[in-house]
Amino acid sequence: MRSVTEGSLKVTYLLSNPDLFEERFTEFSEVLFDIEGIKQHRKAETLLETLENPESDQWKPIREVLLPEELLNDISEKYPRSDRRSIETRWGFTALISQLGKENIPAANLFVMLLHGYSMASHHLHADYSGVCSALERDTRDEEKRDAVYAAHGARIIPDIFWLAYARLHSGYRFIDLDTDLLKQFVEKYQDLNKGLSELISDWGGIEYG
Repeated sequence: MRSVTEGSLKVTYLLSNPDLFEERFTEFSEVLFDIEGIKQHRKAETLLETLENPESDQWKPIREVLLPEELLNDISEKYPRSDRRSIETRWGFTALISQLGKENIPAANLFVMLLHGYSMASHHLHADYSGVCSALERDTRDEEKRDAVYAAHGARIIPDIFWLAYARLHSGYRFIDLDTDLLKQFVEKYQDLNKGLSELISDWGGIEYG
């Protein structure tokens, strides 16, 4: 879900303003790519330095990540560390949501609602104490509560996937100047599915809180 959420947010941001599309896409596809190239170079360099046989054929894929010295210097000079940090921050999750809100993009509210789930996914991904404890807590519940929370969790993910797809479609329709009312049928078909999912979440609430 985390990658789907991030991808959907970036698609929405890229398409939110046709006048800025070229500028934003260039930054996304070229500037961020170059910045990531520096980071990957440093990681590959560190790995190779720890090896006894860095010239072995088995490490050729890693050596191919290394940038030529001239190119590495050019990119580093073009984007000093402070500029790189600023650009990456601008493309961060909360910064993109904030920008969409400033532009009054309807999907901004959707991503705000997904912030909590995104944050929890980060805890699980990085296996910090919050992430480890939340997973352990679920597994140590009694059977009824454990089954209910797992069912409710799945019932929560499906709507998130739907609305992220809707956000991408809505952004695309707006970008090419199509009538977004055409998406109403898309939403109507989803509502039937959502009734059953809502029941699972409601059942969990009754079991969890009585």
